[in-house]
Amino acid sequence: MSPPFSEIASMVGGQVFSTVPVPEADFSGKTVIVTGANSGLGFEACRHLVRLNVSHLVLACRDVNKATTAKEHILAAVPNNNTTISIQHLDLASFSSVQTFAEHCSTTLPRLDALIANAGIEVKTFALAEGYEQTLTVNVLSTFLLGLLLLPKLQQTGAEHGVETYFSVVGSAIQIFAPHEQLQQDDLFKALSMEENADMGNRYYLSKLMDMLCVRALAARTTHLDRVIINCVSPGFCDTGLYSQFQPPWHTKVLLKVIGITAEQGSRCLVKGVLGGWESHGSFMSEGVVKRGGSWVESEEGVEVGERVWKDMMGVLEGVRPGVGKGLQK
Repeated sequence: MSPPFSEIASMVGGQVFSTVPVPEADFSGKTVIVTGANSGLGFEACRHLVRLNVSHLVLACRDVNKATTAKEHILAAVPNNNTTISIQHLDLASFSSVQTFAEHCSTTLPRLDALIANAGIEVKTFALAEGYEQTLTVNVLSTFLLGLLLLPKLQQTGAEHGVETYFSVVGSAIQIFAPHEQLQQDDLFKALSMEENADMGNRYYLSKLMDMLCVRALAARTTHLDRVIINCVSPGFCDTGLYSQFQPPWHTKVLLKVIGITAEQGSRCLVKGVLGGWESHGSFMSEGVVKRGGSWVESEEGVEVGERVWKDMMGVLEGVRPGVGKGLQK
Protein backbone atom coordinates (compact mmCIF):
# COMPACT_ATOMS: atom_id res chain seq x y z
CA MET A 1 0.00 0.00 0.00
CA SER A 2 1.37 3.41 -0.98
CA PRO A 3 1.64 6.15 1.65
CA PRO A 4 -0.78 9.07 1.51
CA PHE A 5 0.11 11.74 -1.02
CA SER A 6 0.33 14.28 1.80
CA GLU A 7 3.17 12.33 3.39
CA ILE A 8 5.05 12.03 0.11
CA ALA A 9 4.56 15.77 -0.48
CA SER A 10 5.78 16.57 3.02
CA MET A 11 8.90 14.44 2.57
CA VAL A 12 9.75 15.89 -0.84
CA GLY A 13 8.92 19.42 0.27
CA GLY A 14 11.17 19.13 3.27
CA GLN A 15 13.95 17.79 1.08
CA VAL A 16 13.66 20.57 -1.49
CA PHE A 17 12.67 23.64 0.52
CA SER A 18 14.20 23.10 3.96
CA THR A 19 17.81 23.78 4.83
CA VAL A 20 18.92 22.60 8.25
CA PRO A 21 21.12 25.27 9.81
CA VAL A 22 24.66 24.44 10.82
CA PRO A 23 24.42 23.21 14.45
CA GLU A 24 25.57 25.58 17.14
CA ALA A 25 26.03 24.17 20.64
CA ASP A 26 28.76 23.52 23.16
CA PHE A 27 29.73 19.89 23.71
CA SER A 28 32.56 20.73 26.08
CA GLY A 29 33.01 18.02 28.69
CA LYS A 30 30.85 15.54 26.78
CA THR A 31 31.65 12.12 25.34
CA VAL A 32 29.92 10.96 22.15
CA ILE A 33 30.08 7.66 20.28
CA VAL A 34 29.38 7.69 16.53
CA THR A 35 29.00 4.35 14.75
CA GLY A 36 29.98 4.20 11.10
CA ALA A 37 32.16 7.25 11.68
CA ASN A 38 34.76 6.77 8.97
CA SER A 39 32.71 8.01 6.02
CA GLY A 40 29.55 9.73 4.87
CA LEU A 41 27.12 11.03 7.48
CA GLY A 42 29.06 9.67 10.42
CA PHE A 43 32.30 11.28 9.34
CA GLU A 44 30.66 14.65 8.74
CA ALA A 45 28.81 14.49 12.07
CA CYS A 46 32.15 13.88 13.77
CA ARG A 47 33.61 16.97 12.13
CA HIS A 48 30.74 19.03 13.48
CA LEU A 49 31.12 17.58 16.97
CA VAL A 50 34.83 18.41 17.06
CA ARG A 51 34.03 21.92 15.87
CA LEU A 52 31.53 22.13 18.73
CA ASN A 53 34.23 21.27 21.29
CA VAL A 54 33.22 17.71 22.17
CA SER A 55 35.74 16.51 24.75
CA HIS A 56 35.90 12.84 23.77
CA LEU A 57 34.77 11.43 20.46
CA VAL A 58 34.71 7.67 19.90
CA LEU A 59 34.83 6.54 16.27
CA ALA A 60 33.17 3.11 16.25
CA CYS A 61 34.03 1.47 12.94
CA ARG A 62 34.33 -1.92 11.30
CA ASP A 63 37.51 -0.92 9.45
CA VAL A 64 40.05 0.50 11.91
CA ASN A 65 42.43 1.56 9.14
CA LYS A 66 39.73 3.66 7.49
CA ALA A 67 38.84 5.09 10.90
CA THR A 68 42.46 6.12 11.42
CA THR A 69 42.43 7.97 8.11
CA ALA A 70 39.11 9.59 9.04
CA LYS A 71 40.57 10.74 12.35
CA GLU A 72 43.49 12.39 10.55
CA HIS A 73 41.11 14.19 8.17
CA ILE A 74 38.89 15.37 11.03
CA LEU A 75 41.83 16.78 12.95
CA ALA A 76 43.14 18.49 9.81
CA ALA A 77 39.71 20.01 9.12
CA VAL A 78 39.32 21.35 12.66
CA PRO A 79 42.80 22.38 13.84
CA ASN A 80 43.59 23.65 17.32
CA ASN A 81 40.78 21.66 18.91
CA ASN A 82 40.69 20.16 22.40
CA THR A 83 39.00 16.90 21.44
CA THR A 84 40.34 13.47 22.27
CA ILE A 85 39.46 11.13 19.42
CA SER A 86 39.66 7.41 20.04
CA ILE A 87 39.02 4.56 17.63
CA GLN A 88 37.26 1.34 18.57
CA HIS A 89 36.46 -1.66 16.41
CA LEU A 90 32.76 -2.36 16.01
CA ASP A 91 31.25 -4.79 13.52
CA LEU A 92 27.46 -4.73 13.68
CA ALA A 93 27.34 -7.97 11.69
CA SER A 94 28.72 -9.70 14.78
CA PHE A 95 26.83 -9.88 18.08
CA SER A 96 30.06 -10.70 19.93
CA SER A 97 31.72 -7.59 18.51
CA VAL A 98 28.80 -5.47 19.71
CA GLN A 99 29.01 -6.94 23.20
CA THR A 100 32.78 -6.52 23.39
CA PHE A 101 32.52 -2.90 22.28
CA ALA A 102 29.72 -2.11 24.74
CA GLU A 103 31.60 -3.73 27.62
CA HIS A 104 34.73 -1.75 26.79
CA CYS A 105 32.85 1.55 26.64
CA SER A 106 30.86 0.84 29.80
CA THR A 107 33.97 0.05 31.83
CA THR A 108 36.55 2.48 30.43
CA LEU A 109 34.65 5.66 29.54
CA PRO A 110 34.24 8.00 32.52
CA ARG A 111 30.98 9.20 30.99
CA LEU A 112 28.79 8.76 27.90
CA ASP A 113 26.54 11.59 26.77
CA ALA A 114 25.34 10.32 23.40
CA LEU A 115 25.31 7.29 21.16
CA ILE A 116 24.67 8.23 17.55
CA ALA A 117 23.73 4.89 15.95
CA ASN A 118 24.52 5.84 12.38
CA ALA A 119 26.07 2.67 10.91
CA GLY A 120 23.87 0.76 8.50
CA ILE A 121 23.84 -1.05 5.20
CA GLU A 122 21.70 -1.21 2.09
CA VAL A 123 22.26 -4.30 -0.04
CA LYS A 124 20.26 -6.02 -2.74
CA THR A 125 21.78 -9.48 -2.45
CA PHE A 126 20.69 -11.93 0.23
CA ALA A 127 23.19 -13.04 2.87
CA LEU A 128 23.00 -14.06 6.50
CA ALA A 129 24.83 -12.55 9.48
CA GLU A 130 24.41 -14.27 12.85
CA GLY A 131 21.66 -16.40 11.34
CA TYR A 132 19.52 -13.48 10.17
CA GLU A 133 19.37 -11.54 6.91
CA GLN A 134 22.30 -9.15 7.17
CA THR A 135 20.29 -5.92 6.82
CA LEU A 136 18.17 -6.93 9.80
CA THR A 137 21.23 -7.89 11.83
CA VAL A 138 23.14 -4.68 11.17
CA ASN A 139 20.37 -2.08 10.94
CA VAL A 140 18.03 -3.40 13.63
CA LEU A 141 19.20 -6.22 15.89
CA SER A 142 22.78 -5.07 16.56
CA THR A 143 21.79 -1.41 16.64
CA PHE A 144 19.35 -2.03 19.49
CA LEU A 145 21.59 -4.56 21.21
CA LEU A 146 24.23 -1.85 21.40
CA GLY A 147 21.77 0.77 22.61
CA LEU A 148 20.35 -1.51 25.29
CA LEU A 149 23.81 -2.44 26.57
CA LEU A 150 24.82 1.22 26.82
CA LEU A 151 21.57 2.51 28.38
CA PRO A 152 22.90 2.09 31.95
CA LYS A 153 26.00 4.14 31.11
CA LEU A 154 23.88 6.87 29.54
CA GLN A 155 21.57 6.98 32.56
CA GLN A 156 24.51 7.00 34.97
CA THR A 157 26.12 9.91 33.13
CA GLY A 158 22.88 11.87 33.14
CA ALA A 159 22.33 11.32 36.84
CA GLU A 160 25.89 12.11 37.88
CA HIS A 161 26.25 15.23 35.79
CA GLY A 162 22.65 16.46 35.69
CA VAL A 163 22.45 16.38 31.89
CA GLU A 164 20.30 14.89 29.16
CA THR A 165 21.87 11.94 27.35
CA TYR A 166 20.86 10.39 24.02
CA PHE A 167 20.45 7.15 22.17
CA SER A 168 19.79 8.46 18.68
CA VAL A 169 19.07 6.00 15.87
CA VAL A 170 19.59 7.16 12.30
CA GLY A 171 16.43 6.29 10.40
CA SER A 172 15.01 7.51 7.12
CA ALA A 173 11.93 9.29 5.87
CA ILE A 174 11.62 6.61 3.19
CA GLN A 175 10.22 4.36 5.90
CA ILE A 176 6.80 5.50 4.68
CA PHE A 177 7.36 3.37 1.56
CA ALA A 178 8.15 0.20 3.51
CA PRO A 179 5.84 -2.77 2.88
CA HIS A 180 4.59 -2.90 6.46
CA GLU A 181 2.37 -5.90 5.72
CA GLN A 182 5.59 -7.95 5.79
CA LEU A 183 5.79 -7.27 9.54
CA GLN A 184 2.64 -9.29 10.20
CA GLN A 185 4.47 -12.65 10.06
CA ASP A 186 5.00 -14.90 13.05
CA ASP A 187 8.59 -15.43 14.25
CA LEU A 188 9.30 -12.28 12.29
CA PHE A 189 13.09 -12.17 12.09
CA LYS A 190 13.32 -15.81 11.06
CA ALA A 191 10.53 -15.36 8.51
CA LEU A 192 12.25 -12.33 6.98
CA SER A 193 15.50 -14.30 6.87
CA MET A 194 14.18 -17.01 4.55
CA GLU A 195 15.92 -16.44 1.23
CA GLU A 196 13.04 -17.68 -0.88
CA ASN A 197 10.75 -15.02 0.62
CA ALA A 198 13.22 -12.16 1.08
CA ASP A 199 12.12 -8.94 -0.60
CA MET A 200 15.60 -7.41 -0.87
CA GLY A 201 14.40 -4.55 -3.06
CA ASN A 202 12.45 -3.16 -0.11
CA ARG A 203 14.53 -4.53 2.76
CA TYR A 204 16.36 -1.28 3.58
CA TYR A 205 13.06 0.61 3.74
CA LEU A 206 11.62 -2.08 5.99
CA SER A 207 14.62 -2.01 8.32
CA LYS A 208 14.24 1.72 8.80
CA LEU A 209 10.55 1.34 9.57
CA MET A 210 11.46 -1.32 12.12
CA ASP A 211 13.97 1.10 13.66
CA MET A 212 11.25 3.72 14.10
CA LEU A 213 8.83 1.22 15.62
CA CYS A 214 11.47 -0.05 18.05
CA VAL A 215 12.49 3.49 19.04
CA ARG A 216 8.86 4.17 19.98
CA ALA A 217 8.60 0.90 21.88
CA LEU A 218 11.87 1.40 23.75
CA ALA A 219 11.03 5.00 24.66
CA ALA A 220 7.72 3.82 26.14
CA ARG A 221 9.63 1.35 28.30
CA THR A 222 12.24 3.78 29.61
CA THR A 223 10.16 6.56 31.14
CA HIS A 224 11.82 5.71 34.47
CA LEU A 225 15.21 6.51 32.95
CA ASP A 226 14.73 10.22 33.40
CA ARG A 227 18.05 11.18 31.82
CA VAL A 228 18.01 9.24 28.54
CA ILE A 229 16.32 10.57 25.40
CA ILE A 230 15.72 8.04 22.62
CA ASN A 231 14.83 9.22 19.13
CA CYS A 232 14.97 8.37 15.44
CA VAL A 233 16.56 10.86 13.06
CA SER A 234 16.26 11.14 9.29
CA PRO A 235 19.19 12.88 7.57
CA GLY A 236 17.30 13.38 4.32
CA PHE A 237 18.15 12.10 0.85
CA CYS A 238 21.95 12.37 0.81
CA ASP A 239 24.84 11.39 -1.40
CA THR A 240 26.71 9.45 1.28
CA GLY A 241 28.22 6.37 -0.31
CA LEU A 242 25.38 4.19 0.97
CA TYR A 243 25.11 2.71 -2.53
CA SER A 244 28.68 1.39 -2.52
CA GLN A 245 27.42 -2.22 -2.52
CA PHE A 246 25.29 -1.91 -5.66
CA GLN A 247 24.37 0.36 -8.53
CA PRO A 248 21.17 2.25 -7.74
CA PRO A 249 18.53 2.52 -10.47
CA TRP A 250 18.79 5.40 -12.91
CA HIS A 251 15.92 7.35 -11.35
CA THR A 252 17.67 7.30 -7.96
CA LYS A 253 20.80 8.73 -9.56
CA VAL A 254 18.75 11.46 -11.21
CA LEU A 255 16.95 12.32 -7.98
CA LEU A 256 20.27 12.54 -6.13
CA LYS A 257 21.47 15.05 -8.70
CA VAL A 258 18.26 17.07 -8.64
CA ILE A 259 17.17 17.11 -4.98
CA GLY A 260 19.90 15.27 -3.11
CA ILE A 261 21.93 17.00 -0.42
CA THR A 262 25.52 16.48 0.64
CA ALA A 263 26.62 14.23 3.48
CA GLU A 264 27.64 17.33 5.42
CA GLN A 265 24.16 18.82 5.10
CA GLY A 266 22.56 15.55 6.18
CA SER A 267 24.94 15.18 9.11
CA ARG A 268 23.55 18.38 10.62
CA CYS A 269 20.40 16.36 11.36
CA LEU A 270 22.44 13.78 13.28
CA VAL A 271 23.88 16.48 15.52
CA LYS A 272 20.44 18.05 15.91
CA GLY A 273 19.23 14.64 17.03
CA VAL A 274 21.42 14.76 20.13
CA LEU A 275 20.18 18.28 20.84
CA GLY A 276 16.48 17.48 20.36
CA GLY A 277 15.44 17.59 24.02
CA TRP A 278 12.57 15.70 25.60
CA GLU A 279 10.21 16.74 22.83
CA SER A 280 12.06 14.25 20.64
CA HIS A 281 11.81 11.28 23.03
CA GLY A 282 10.27 8.35 21.19
CA SER A 283 9.78 10.56 18.16
CA PHE A 284 10.88 10.95 14.57
CA MET A 285 13.04 13.91 13.57
CA SER A 286 13.44 15.20 10.03
CA GLU A 287 14.99 18.43 8.78
CA GLY A 288 16.34 18.81 12.31
CA VAL A 289 12.92 19.06 14.00
CA VAL A 290 10.34 16.67 15.44
CA LYS A 291 7.85 15.53 12.79
CA ARG A 292 5.30 12.78 12.37
CA GLY A 293 6.80 9.39 11.67
CA GLY A 294 4.00 8.56 9.29
CA SER A 295 0.27 8.00 9.70
CA TRP A 296 0.62 4.22 9.63
CA VAL A 297 3.25 4.22 12.41
CA GLU A 298 0.88 6.21 14.62
CA SER A 299 -2.25 4.23 13.67
CA GLU A 300 -3.80 1.57 15.88
CA GLU A 301 -2.47 -1.09 13.52
CA GLY A 302 0.98 0.48 13.49
CA VAL A 303 1.16 0.58 17.27
CA GLU A 304 0.05 -3.04 17.52
CA VAL A 305 2.54 -4.20 14.89
CA GLY A 306 5.26 -2.13 16.54
CA GLU A 307 4.71 -3.99 19.79
CA ARG A 308 4.99 -7.31 17.98
CA VAL A 309 8.21 -6.23 16.23
CA TRP A 310 9.65 -5.13 19.57
CA LYS A 311 8.74 -8.38 21.32
CA ASP A 312 10.14 -10.48 18.47
CA MET A 313 13.34 -8.44 18.47
CA MET A 314 13.73 -8.77 22.23
CA GLY A 315 13.21 -12.52 21.91
CA VAL A 316 16.22 -12.64 19.59
CA LEU A 317 18.35 -10.33 21.75
CA GLU A 318 17.54 -12.17 24.98
CA GLY A 319 18.86 -15.28 23.25
CA VAL A 320 22.05 -13.41 22.39
CA ARG A 321 22.48 -11.71 25.75
CA PRO A 322 20.20 -13.04 28.51
CA GLY A 323 18.92 -10.20 30.68
CA VAL A 324 19.56 -7.50 28.07
CA GLY A 325 16.05 -6.17 28.66
CA LYS A 326 16.31 -6.25 32.45
CA GLY A 327 15.06 -3.04 34.02
CA LEU A 328 12.83 -2.05 31.12
CA GLN A 329 9.21 -1.31 31.90
CA LYS A 330 6.62 -3.67 30.47
